[in-house]
Formats: sequence, structure tokens, C-alpha cells
Amino acid sequence: MTRPSTWVAVLAALVLLAGASQLTRAGYSVDEEFTVFAVRGIQHGGLPHLPSALLYDRGLAYSYASWIAGAVTGYELPAFRALSLASAVASLWLVFAAVRRVAGDAAGLAAAAAVTLSLPFWAVATSGRFY
Repeated sequence: MTRPSTWVAVLAALVLLAGASQLTRAGYSVDEEFTVFAVRGIQHGGLPHLPSALLYDRGLAYSYASWIAGAVTGYELPAFRALSLASAVASLWLVFAAVRRVAGDAAGLAAAAAVTLSLPFWAVATSGRFY
């Protein structure tokens, strides 16, 4: 019989494949422009300032992680979206591990599968935002 963690790995791979097709889509999703401007502020002065000079202190860890992802890849928005996608995949493993600990393997697998069917999960997994 196949181990539940193998099925979670399959779910994670499917999320990566489906999400990867959205990384380079044209245009912005809701509020992605704030991430772009915050990262540009970090690039220019070390702090996430918006063009209005407002310090954008929401999602600081995500803004700095996006800055690093952009610096490594040389891309802007696709790199930020890839960071969200990687976080989404990690969240599947976290949900599986947490629920498995409380309710067993089958419940952990069911919970991870339920997450992958959630529309809010996909909205967040494929957008360059911290939520």
C-alpha cells in the first residue's frame, strides 16, 4: 500500500505543475503592484518605500524574500509569484503533518487534498503577495 506521504508528494507536484503555468502570466493580480513597488524600494534604499515615499511595512518578510528571489533570478513578478508557489507547496506538507499528528495519516492526507481544492489557496499560491 502506498504511504500517505507519497500521495502528498504527488499533490505537491501537481500544485507545482499547475501553478508554474501562472508564474509568467501578463498583468497584475490584486495588490501585486504593492509588492513590486515595495521590492523596488528595497532595491533603491534598503527599505520597502512605495513611490509616494510611504514605508510599506505590511508583509516585511515577504517583501525582503521577494527582493532576494528577484535578485537571484533577475526577474520581478514571476520570481515573487514563484515564492508564493513554493510557500503554498510547503503549506501542503505543514497541513498534512499537523493533521496527521492529531488525527492520523488518512485525515492528514484528506486535509492536504482539501487544501488543494480550495479556491483561496490557488488565488494566494499564484500571486505575488504575502497573504
